[in-house]
Amino acid sequence: MKYFILIILSINLYCKSTIYYIEKYSNKYKVDMRIIQSLIKKESNGKLNAVSKMNAQGLGQIMLETARDYYKDLKKNSDKSKIREYYTSVIMLNDKLLAYHIKNEKRNIAITCWNIRRCLNYYRKKYKRNYDNYIFAINSHINGCNGSWNGKFSFNYVNSIINNVINFK
Repeated sequence: MKYFILIILSINLYCKSTIYYIEKYSNKYKVDMRIIQSLIKKESNGKLNAVSKMNAQGLGQIMLETARDYYKDLKKNSDKSKIREYYTSVIMLNDKLLAYHIKNEKRNIAITCWNIRRCLNYYRKKYKRNYDNYIFAINSHINGCNGSWNGKFSFNYVNSIINNVINFK
């Protein structure tokens, strides 16, 4: 079984650094690593330079506003002025430069994990639940809702991501 899993990971996620960053940032933001792997597989097929027709970028198909929100959150939670200045400069990048910035593997995976956690927290708070609802969180991530519900629900698409998690157990 382990041999089968390694084949799936190497084919779908291409390099060890991708797996390393998924593990690192899924642990940091306390999201299921398998969900992130499955999301990346479905959204970009592991292609770092993937761009959707909606202009979502990279492995996790990050929208530019989501990236800006991520850097605003980092800036808000940073206690060092030089780091805050850097985050401010990233937030102020024009769309073309920001798109290039978030195609970086490490940054894209970090933003993907952060956004899934933000969506999970939104639904925990809204519905006063003690558990993570990945179905709603993934739907919010895909539809660019920035943590909230926008009325769209891509059930089959989200369900295919959840079902792919079985391959990563």
